[in-house]
Amino acid sequence: MTLSYPPPFQDLKTLAAHVSMSEHTIENLVKQGTFPAPRKNKCGKRLWVWKEVEAWLAAPDDDAPANELDRIREATRRLSHG
Repeated sequence: MTLSYPPPFQDLKTLAAHVSMSEHTIENLVKQGTFPAPRKNKCGKRLWVWKEVEAWLAAPDDDAPANELDRIREATRRLSHG
C-alpha cells in the first residue's frame, strides 16, 4: 500500500509540522477566520483538507485595508455565531 504525501487530510499535529507553525498559531488563525477551518470525520476528529491549506499558503498576502476590515468582520461573525 502506498500513501500519498502530504496526506490529503491532516490532523493538527501533522498540519503544524507541514506548514512550520505551532498548533496554537493555527488554532488562533482558524478562530480569526483567516485560515482554512478543519472538518470533522465520522469519529469526531478534526482534519484539515491539505488542498485548502495549500491554496491558503499560495495566496498572495494582500494587506489592503479593505481586505483587513473584511477579515476582521468575518472573524467577528464566526466567533459570535460559533
